[in-house]
Amino acid sequence: DYFVNKPYSGRIFAKYSQDVSASGKMPIILQSNYTRLISGAFSNIYNHEYYSFKKYSAGYEQDIFKNVTFNLSANIEKQQAEFDYTYANDKGWYDLFNTQLAVRFAPKDKFIRTPYGKVTVNSGKSVFYATLTKYWDIFNTDYDPIRFNVSYFDVFDSRLGKSNFNMNIGWVEGKMPLMNMFEGQGNAKRNDVLNFGVGGLTNFETMRPGEFYSDRFVSFQVKHIFAGVKVGKKIIFPQFVYRGVLGDMSNKEDHQEIQFKTLNHYYHETGIEVNNILLKSFGLGAFYRLGAYSEEKFQDNIYLKLTVNLNFL
Repeated sequence: DYFVNKPYSGRIFAKYSQDVSASGKMPIILQSNYTRLISGAFSNIYNHEYYSFKKYSAGYEQDIFKNVTFNLSANIEKQQAEFDYTYANDKGWYDLFNTQLAVRFAPKDKFIRTPYGKVTVNSGKSVFYATLTKYWDIFNTDYDPIRFNVSYFDVFDSRLGKSNFNMNIGWVEGKMPLMNMFEGQGNAKRNDVLNFGVGGLTNFETMRPGEFYSDRFVSFQVKHIFAGVKVGKKIIFPQFVYRGVLGDMSNKEDHQEIQFKTLNHYYHETGIEVNNILLKSFGLGAFYRLGAYSEEKFQDNIYLKLTVNLNFL
C-alpha cells in the first residue's frame, strides 16, 4: 500500500491473492480485516462448498465527505469450484474481470483527523455498506453481469431493552458461475443430539450450508435483549432472535452437478440465546425452523447451538 492524502486515509493499493473461499459468500469490503476474519470463521464452520481463486487487484481508497469511505478497484480473477459443479456445460477455471465500487457510511461514528490519518474515537451504529461490481467481457474473460449488494447494521435502545438489526440485499443481473451468486448463509448440521453444533454470528442456524442459492434476495435479522434475569448468583440476559429471507434464482438449470433450492418462498426461523453463561460471551441457543421450508418432524426443525456474542462486530 502507498498512503496519500493521509488526513483522509487515502491509499493506493495493489495485491495478489491465491486461496480458497466459501461459495456464494462475499465479504463486506470496507469492514475491518479483523471483523471480516472473525465473521468468516464463524460463518463457515460447516460449509463444504469452496472454490479456489487467483486474483490480482489494484485500486484506491479514501474518506470522502463526513463519515463516508469509498474503495474503487479493478480485479482480474480465476476461479475453480472445489466441489462437483459445472456451469452451462463449462467446467474448470472461470476467467473474470471486474471493476468495483464499495462505500461505507457510518453517520454516528466519532473521529478526529490527524496529519497521519483518521483516528476513530467511537465506532457507533448505524452503519451502511454498499458494493457495486461490474464484470466485463474483455481480456479473454467469460462473463459480463452486474452485481449489487447492500448491508445495514443498527442498534436500537428502549425501555424494553436493546435490539440489534441487520438487513442484507443482493442482486445479480446476468449469467455467472454459482460461486458469485448469494448462498443462503446456512449454518446447520444435523446429528442425533438435538442437532447440536456451534452457532454463527449472523447465519441462519436451521439452514444447511449450500441448501439455498439466489441471484436476488433480501434478508434481515432482529436480536432483542430484555432486562437481565437473576439465576442463583448470576444475572443472565436472554436474547430473542428472528431471521427471515426471500429470494429467487434465474436460469437455475445452468448450474449442473449440484443440488440446491431457491428461496422463492419466505424462509424464517426463531430462537433464543443466552450468551453470557461463560466469560460474558459464550452461551447456548435454541432455534426452530418455520414456514414453507419447515421439516415434517419436530426434531428435524430444532437446533441447539453453542453461541458466541462479540459486541464489537
